[in-house]
Amino acid sequence: MRKCGGFKQLVRFGVTGAVNTLIDLLVFATLAQGFGWNTLLSQVLSYISGTANSFMLNKYWTFELAGKPALPEAGKFAAVNVLSLSVSSFVLYGCNRQLGWEVMASKLAATGCALAVNFAGSRFWVFRTNHSIESGDVHDAVHS
Repeated sequence: MRKCGGFKQLVRFGVTGAVNTLIDLLVFATLAQGFGWNTLLSQVLSYISGTANSFMLNKYWTFELAGKPALPEAGKFAAVNVLSLSVSSFVLYGCNRQLGWEVMASKLAATGCALAVNFAGSRFWVFRTNHSIESGDVHDAVHS
């Protein structure tokens, strides 16, 4: 039986993400605006710092999976986060450098895009269970 349905997972993912995002934004603001570091370097370092606790919170709380973290699971999580970081860096650069948006507005747009990529990858690939696929979770998540 599924422990945590699609909507509840989305809410929990959002709470976990809010904590990660707060860390990300604080580190980014400190590095980029406080210390005047390069925007993309600040983005990479702040994203990594925000992701530090994400794996464990999502595994055990958001998606309610038991057991020790497995290497394949951690590898998938890393791959999703590299993709998410790439997308967010592209959006950050495009909004700030190409469209002329203020850096923090660009950062918020980039964070929204990263959230979408990260949730989809986490739910349907990293923390996917055989039961969730068999029970039609993909259909439920799209239509709930």
